[in-house]
Amino acid sequence: MASTFTTNLGIEKPATGDKAGTWGTMTNTNMDLIDEATNGVVSITLAATGSSGSPNDLPITNSTSSNGRNKFIEFVDGGDLGGTAFVQLTPNDAEKIVFIRNSLSGSQSILIFQGTYDTGRDFEIKNGKDYILKFPGGGSSSTIVNVLDNPVIGTNLEIGDNLTLLSDSSVLSFGADSDVTITHNHNTGITLNDKDISGVATINGAGLQAHNYILNPEFNVAQRGKVINATTPFANANNDGNYTLDKWVLLSDGNDVVDVAQTSSDVPTGSQNAIELEVETANKKFGIVQFIENINCESIINQEVTVSFQAKATANLDDVRVGIISWAGTEDAPTKDIINSWEAEGTNPTLVSNFTFENTPADLNVTTSFAKYSVTATTDTSSAKNIAVFIWSNVTGTTAGTDKLHIGQVQLEKASSASNFSFTNYSDQFLKCARYFRGWLETSDDSANASAIATGHSFTTSSRIQLFNVVPFRATPTIDQNELLILSSTAANVTTISSIGTVGPGQNGLTFVASYSTTSFTTGGQVALFLDTAESGTSRCFISCELGA
Repeated sequence: MASTFTTNLGIEKPATGDKAGTWGTMTNTNMDLIDEATNGVVSITLAATGSSGSPNDLPITNSTSSNGRNKFIEFVDGGDLGGTAFVQLTPNDAEKIVFIRNSLSGSQSILIFQGTYDTGRDFEIKNGKDYILKFPGGGSSSTIVNVLDNPVIGTNLEIGDNLTLLSDSSVLSFGADSDVTITHNHNTGITLNDKDISGVATINGAGLQAHNYILNPEFNVAQRGKVINATTPFANANNDGNYTLDKWVLLSDGNDVVDVAQTSSDVPTGSQNAIELEVETANKKFGIVQFIENINCESIINQEVTVSFQAKATANLDDVRVGIISWAGTEDAPTKDIINSWEAEGTNPTLVSNFTFENTPADLNVTTSFAKYSVTATTDTSSAKNIAVFIWSNVTGTTAGTDKLHIGQVQLEKASSASNFSFTNYSDQFLKCARYFRGWLETSDDSANASAIATGHSFTTSSRIQLFNVVPFRATPTIDQNELLILSSTAANVTTISSIGTVGPGQNGLTFVASYSTTSFTTGGQVALFLDTAESGTSRCFISCELGA
């Protein structure tokens, strides 16, 4: 009875009573073949590309050392073959797992197959790459499988050099439920999904900029003037609940508690300006709040957010806090004075109805030098419509004319921790603020406005004025004016503003009637609206559709 051979490795199995006197030779051969299959390494030189019908043979020959039996196979050549090489493993019923490296010159690929050639069953071994392939031994219909198509690494994977994702729509997924992904967009770049990436500091050497939901975060925009106190830009300008530097409302336990200034002399690194709150009435709490319009904060309602800011304070102001607040009342109509009771020193203020602290504010231990502070919370108040950020001094032992709080670089982002501050250019900051407020003010500093505010046509005792804003107003505004001047062939001071036209969505224009006491204007004449620069700093035109009732 003749010997038989194992299907996968071609190891000889002698029949009963066969190979008398030659068992030693046969056994040694079998051991060599097992050794070759277990850890054999071979370099195969291809002399030609071959074809799908006449490929280069990679045989596993029974009872004989053969290239196809080796564990690691490297394909080389004596020069560029000029095309893709075809290689076939035989026999087609041999099951095998093998390491293969393509070292052909000329960047040529190898198409390897086992059964009858078919483009759906072969495997392309790309040039310069290593693969672990499974030959299933399925006969003429065998399909080559890349063993590492869906690998699972138990703990850590360390890669010494480059990692290449070959698909034009490759996705890197993170987390047990793949809740964070990075997707490759062909010829465009990558897309990060909307999950937290706060730990990433730079991309391509440049700082990664978080989306900041705060407007005027560096206090660069000051359309109401750089100094706001009990007399400037008008009487009681620093009262509790008044807007000060653009988008920021002053809150205080009483009126004239602090003077507000845009300072450029004491600022955090990287900024030109900060807000300065200087105590004018001792022993009172005070702070600033910003409300975020619903259309701009809907994406962070019921989300984890982080607010961060730079601050420094004099020694008496040793308890500065920050609150992330939700408003659940009428959309975009929050109560401007959010405080019901300021409470005792060390105790958080009680908020008025429909406001909720999303975090538990605590002493941030602000020092006399600028430093960055942050808190994180989830904005999960039911039916929240708007989000606000409130920063305040929670002490009552203050000294008038001495104690100061400086704040800068305020950032609110959808993240579990604070990222680098996102610097934006002044034009972008101004345009965002102009949606809510336009201010023209006669001052003695570089915030003065000397050009025409608007134009129109006259009647005998009034003029119809049209003003064009640089961006659409949020809503129909109110107009606060003092000593405006209508100029045509004659001049007159405006006494009242009335008949303000309704502002529709996306509308930049605003119409209103400016009345005056003189009757010397010609009906239908062209007029221009100016600040009256002869009024010693009291002339102003404030157009506001800010949030806050």
